[in-house]
Amino acid sequence: MQLIDWIHAWAKTAPNRTAYTGEGRSLSYGALWTDAVRLSAALRQFPESRFLLRGGKAPEMVVGMLGCLLAGKTYVPISPELPAARLERILELTTPCKLLTADSSRIPDSILISALLEPLPAAEEPAAPENQPAYIIFTSGSTGTPKGVPISRRNLDHFAKWICGLESMRLPAPARVMNTAAFSFDLSVADLCYSLCSGHSLYAPEKDRVADPAGILDFMGTNRIETVVCTPTFLKLCLLDPGFRAAQLCDLQVVYSCGEPLEKKTAGKLLERFPALRLINAYGPTEATSAVCAVQVTRELLAKHDSLPVGKIDNAACRLSIDRDEIILTGESVFSGYLDGNTQGWYLENGQATFRTGDLGSIEGNYLYCKGRRDRQIKWKGYRIELDEIEQTILSIPGVENCAVIAKKTETDTVRLIKAFVVLQSGNVDLLRSNLIRLLPDYMIPKSITELQEIPTTENGKTDRKRLESL
Repeated sequence: MQLIDWIHAWAKTAPNRTAYTGEGRSLSYGALWTDAVRLSAALRQFPESRFLLRGGKAPEMVVGMLGCLLAGKTYVPISPELPAARLERILELTTPCKLLTADSSRIPDSILISALLEPLPAAEEPAAPENQPAYIIFTSGSTGTPKGVPISRRNLDHFAKWICGLESMRLPAPARVMNTAAFSFDLSVADLCYSLCSGHSLYAPEKDRVADPAGILDFMGTNRIETVVCTPTFLKLCLLDPGFRAAQLCDLQVVYSCGEPLEKKTAGKLLERFPALRLINAYGPTEATSAVCAVQVTRELLAKHDSLPVGKIDNAACRLSIDRDEIILTGESVFSGYLDGNTQGWYLENGQATFRTGDLGSIEGNYLYCKGRRDRQIKWKGYRIELDEIEQTILSIPGVENCAVIAKKTETDTVRLIKAFVVLQSGNVDLLRSNLIRLLPDYMIPKSITELQEIPTTENGKTDRKRLESL
C-alpha cells in the first residue's frame, strides 16, 4: 500500500478528524485530501517537475507535499529562515523548478500555494513511477555547496510501511503526535509518515512555544501529546524542566529519538521520570529515507549495555552490514545517488542500491551500534553538518586569510559546540559573523569564532586540529 493510499483511506473513513495543526490552524483529513487534489490539478499545468515548498509549519506545507505526490511532482522543502544566498544556490541546483510559498511573506518569483487551490478539474491520474523522486532534502556538503538527496516514491512508501509497522510505535488512532523538526530536516519525514498513515493527529508548535523547556511542557500538556518524534538534543532541553515528568504529562506514551546519538544518561533520566514510557532509539541517514532501524530502550537494556544500540537487525528496513568498521546499507530504503549526479558512497550490489554511510559501527548479536564517523561530518541538534562546508564558506568571505573549524565533543563523543579559528587580513570577528548570517543556516554558524595570528599545523603541514581542540 502506498503512502497516498493510506492518507486517502483516512480521508474517506475519518474525514472530520484533525490531520494536522500548525501556526494556529487545523486541517482535517477530508480537507487535506480535497486541497491536495485541487493543488495537484494546478501543478500538472506546469511543465516543471520540481517544486520548492517554502514555509514554516503552515498547513499549506503539508498540502503542498501531498499535492506534489498526487501530481507526480517532486517537492523540495526549504525553511523560510534560509539565508538568501543559500536559497539562490538551491534554486540553481534544482532548476528547472517553481518556488511555492505557504505564507504571505512572498519573495520574488514565488507563487502562493493558497492561490493554486481554486476549484479545478480534479480527476485523479495514475501514480508516478516508483523510481521518480518524491522529495529532495538538502544537507551540508563538504565542498561548500549544499548537497541534494533525492528520495524516490518507492523509498518513501517503504519507509512509511516500516515506521508504521514498528510494534513499539503503535497506538490506537487517533493519537496526538508532536512534530519538532523543520520540514526541511529529514526527521520530519518520520512524524509525517507515522502520523498521517496511521490516522493520527500531528501538532506542530510555533517556534517561540518550544524556545524553552516551560514552553514545551505547556504545549505538550495543552494538546495532550501522546507521541513525540524528536532529537536527543530536544529531550535534553525538556529534561531541564523538573515538571517534565509523567505526573504532569500523563498522556505521553511514546518517544521516538533519532538524528544524533542518544546518550545513556539522557535515556536513563527520561525513563526515570516516565516509568511506563516507550523510548525508541532509531538510526539512519538522509540517504536512506530518514531511518532504517530502531530499538526500544528499556531499563534492562540500559543495565546490560555499555553504550546504547541504535537498532535491532531483525526489524531493520534494509540490510545492515559492516565493512572495515563502516556501516553499509542495502535495499529499498537506499537512494540512487545525489542530485548533481555524484554517487559518492552509493553503488549497486547484486542489483540493489547500496550506500556506504561513513558511520563507524559494529553488529553485536541482534544489535547495531554506531561509533562515530570516518570523516569530519558531525550531527549537531539533529542536523548533519560537514565542517568542511563551514570552512569553505568562511574562506569565501573577503578579508579571511585562513580558517579551521572543529567540533568540541563530550567524553561520550556527543557534539557540544562548533568552534571556528580564523586568520584575518582585514575586518573583524563581528563583521565575519554578520557575513555568515547571510550565507549559512543558523545551526551551522560556529558558536565561537577566535582570531589567531596563524593556524597551527602538524609536522607534515596539515592543520593541527588536536591542538585547536585544546584552545
